[in-house]
Amino acid sequence: MDEKKTLEIISTVPLTEGQQNRIRGLGKHIRLTVSPGKAPTDLPKDAWEKAEVLFADGKQLPTREQAPALKWVQTALAGVDRALAQPLASDPEIVITSASGVMVSQMGEYVLMALLILGHKLPETMPCKKNANGAAILPDLCSPWNCAAVRLALSATGPSGGKWRACCFPWA
Repeated sequence: MDEKKTLEIISTVPLTEGQQNRIRGLGKHIRLTVSPGKAPTDLPKDAWEKAEVLFADGKQLPTREQAPALKWVQTALAGVDRALAQPLASDPEIVITSASGVMVSQMGEYVLMALLILGHKLPETMPCKKNANGAAILPDLCSPWNCAAVRLALSATGPSGGKWRACCFPWA
């Protein structure tokens, strides 16, 4: 990319100040416009005319006439079904990508953390802080259980598997 040419990015998804600074910090040639939740008609016409990259939820995409320079749409969600239902998706000049897979390691870490918390009986130990006699039962509660002796069933629920359910069964 020519360093003198400005790359116009529009985000209709909320970004923290840190996220915005990180994107802008990629180069002086980047201009980022953040307008959370805005419909394409709510943004100034000149912003759309120059935008090459759009970060959106995929619900409301501009038309090709509104965004003639648009080349890439990145959806904030794992699926692209909403974006593919938009007329813009049929344009062969547009690349539509999703966030599929970018949060898998974080979800895995969360599940592992939850297993460790349950395995070390943390929920049972929390009331001991308030109980004057808790010190006597604390060592027994804090001894971990043998993970090899149980089967664990995990299921992802909710949009993009954002919620987890776990069930432990004795190993038979």
